[in-house]
Amino acid sequence: MDILIKNMEMPKNYPYRLTLHSDGHIEDHSGYSGHGHYQAIPVPEHNDLADKAVIIERMGDAYDELWGKVDEEALSECHVAFLKAVMQAPVVLEASE
Repeated sequence: MDILIKNMEMPKNYPYRLTLHSDGHIEDHSGYSGHGHYQAIPVPEHNDLADKAVIIERMGDAYDELWGKVDEEALSECHVAFLKAVMQAPVVLEASE
């Protein structure tokens, strides 16, 4: 299993010294990041993570390109089904923006 350390900037210098406590609290001993206390968030097993907005945008581009070249009603039904599938896909990590 992986962990996410939310709101922590990646260090520009190394070594970076952290202590992970059993309660998920992370203590920063290197002083690079300011206040030095974070929480580890477990990330469940997952496939590749992708940005739904990018997938939907590219599907729209494909839809526009195919419009008029294939059966438009079937294309529209496939487009709607695909959009529903993408929007209902499980969220592994919540959006940061």
